[in-house]
Amino acid sequence: MSRLHDALEELSHDAPRPTPHPDLWHRGRRLRRRDRVVSAGLVLVMVLLVGGLATLVTGPPALVGPAGEVVPEGAVPRQIEDVPDHVTEPTDADLAVGPVSVAFVSGNDLPVVVGATDGRYRVLDLPGWQDDSVLAVSPSGERLAWLSATGRQTLDPALSVLTTATGQVQTTRLVLGAGLRPSAASWSPDGTRIAWLGDLAGSRGSGGGAVFGVVEVADTLTETPATPSQRGLVGVAVAEDGSLALGTQSGGLLLDADTRDPRLLPRTDGFPGHFSPSGDVLALETRVPAQESSTVQVATGKQWRHAFPADTFDASTSTPVGWLDDRLQLLLVTSEEDLASELVVTTPEVDGTSTWRRGIGTVDPVAASSLTVAVDLLPDPDGSSTQALTHDFGEPDWPMSDETRLGLLVGGGVLLAALLLTAYVLRRRTRRLI
Repeated sequence: MSRLHDALEELSHDAPRPTPHPDLWHRGRRLRRRDRVVSAGLVLVMVLLVGGLATLVTGPPALVGPAGEVVPEGAVPRQIEDVPDHVTEPTDADLAVGPVSVAFVSGNDLPVVVGATDGRYRVLDLPGWQDDSVLAVSPSGERLAWLSATGRQTLDPALSVLTTATGQVQTTRLVLGAGLRPSAASWSPDGTRIAWLGDLAGSRGSGGGAVFGVVEVADTLTETPATPSQRGLVGVAVAEDGSLALGTQSGGLLLDADTRDPRLLPRTDGFPGHFSPSGDVLALETRVPAQESSTVQVATGKQWRHAFPADTFDASTSTPVGWLDDRLQLLLVTSEEDLASELVVTTPEVDGTSTWRRGIGTVDPVAASSLTVAVDLLPDPDGSSTQALTHDFGEPDWPMSDETRLGLLVGGGVLLAALLLTAYVLRRRTRRLI
């Protein structure tokens, strides 16, 4: 041993011994436990945050989920919305979607249906669909039809029908010898026929014009020959017996248009909407804003007008959506002032037994422009059913937009950086206190 070591040892015997505070050991242990807890919590938060950010970056966008509870018997949604602008591609390639309550064309020209039992919005990947195609759901919701314009590979446009339970698609080519600009497709009340209307987009031997036809829908599609017309036509309707009604651009109405001797009503309040199940009455689509709805008695050509009750709607247009029975019709009424649309149940005439009922459902203005409804899903309003006319499925679960995804990614990165900085500061502070 060195003399320095020996000297220091002798001094240590006489040096005063320190007396630490009694709580110093316990304080140190508490700080150590706190440090471990904080560190573990920060690690857990960072792991969850990193996992969430990775899901946002690499995970596929969520499909449009169910809007709410399941209604086994099927129902029409109380609120019908358009698809958000950021949904620009189909979400469903599987066409076996089950019964459909509503169909419309979105603002992005995509075919949209709403599930009758779950309220799920689906943007379908329909074969042959084009931006100017028209879409219509059958009254039962079991079939969906769309009329497609001429494609690049053929001069013949097509009408296709989807069986929603199986996903089977039947297609019939409309041999017109020219392209087609589709304008309307309408089901008969029993869902056995669909009438279509369009304008010839130039032809091989003529200068175009309107053209219309009817397709019978069963196990196979049976097309009746298309009929060209030099009239400007607007709107088409087909009855259960195959009778056709067409509107003219001059404001007239062609009844029995499927025969060689159609009847022309030169002035009517609107264009063909839907025949009643018996075919005795035709509901009219009014495009001149008024405070009434209109129908035509087919046999006599007499027009009936049903004025809106006081303090309900201002000047509005009314679009027939279908018939609940031979007496009650479903209308889509759109206000001229604010373009708000809602569903209304009414009768053709105003008498002692007439009905006028609103508050059934609201429709987004974009969806309203092409809306078709499976009216057979609405229960009888005579009180025999406990089900409401429409069902509140709740808010749809839309896919996340790229902008929202990016915002969450940036915000998550900032939060992660803040957590790392907080962990560093706490760790240094704890070490100094110990």
